[in-house]
Amino acid sequence: MKAALFVGDFHHIPHLRLVIGFAEELNVRGKAEMLWFLVTILLPLALPVLAVIFLDVIPSYRTKASWVVPIKDGQLCWGAIAMCFSGMYEVLVPSSATVIDVSFRAGMVIALAVLLFFSSLIVTAGAIESTPLMVASDKTWIQHFVTLIRSLLMTAFAAVAYTVVHFTANP
Repeated sequence: MKAALFVGDFHHIPHLRLVIGFAEELNVRGKAEMLWFLVTILLPLALPVLAVIFLDVIPSYRTKASWVVPIKDGQLCWGAIAMCFSGMYEVLVPSSATVIDVSFRAGMVIALAVLLFFSSLIVTAGAIESTPLMVASDKTWIQHFVTLIRSLLMTAFAAVAYTVVHFTANP
């Protein structure tokens, strides 16, 4: 008898049945790591951008909907902040069977704290000073959306750090 990945009977909901079947298949094939990355890192960061597709069908949003709107002011850093705290928790409270080197723990907590601090600064600065959608003629796209670029970099660093911590603390 195989262990159930999900508790409860949700198989009567067609779309959820498909998702649960996919998740169980990944787990059975030993691909739980890919599922963890998809659910913990990729989807929370990508869904706000993908949601713009659904808003584009509503006439009042059609002219305002752009993929950059949900992330242009550093909002990706909210995901980075969550990853930093989750990573700190996992490195400080690893599974009972895991022994983690003290210097690795200390280094990761410091790295995650630094990422947390700068991510907080970026998301706060973006909230205070919003970036207009239209790129000024005297600036490149990258110069105009500098807060987005910074938040993308912070989030990528946080995702890498959290992934390293997760798979070190949960071998």
